[in-house]
Amino acid sequence: MPTFCPKCNAMLPDGLEKCPRCGTKLPKAPGDPNALTPQEWRVLLLEAYKFALLPVGLAFLLGIICLILLYV
Repeated sequence: MPTFCPKCNAMLPDGLEKCPRCGTKLPKAPGDPNALTPQEWRVLLLEAYKFALLPVGLAFLLGIICLILLYV
């Protein structure tokens, strides 16, 4: 589907950053509607870190307890 320049209404091919007729910077085409926003990525990564760090933290604490019991 052709796009049009918002300033001079020239018909433009897809993928241009500027209008070749008037030089107006063109808005970017909308991306994938299923793509995650940066805020959604942040929340997803925080949830993943919680589950990844829980076993590591528990193993560390268990190791410390074992060392204490071994040397006491």
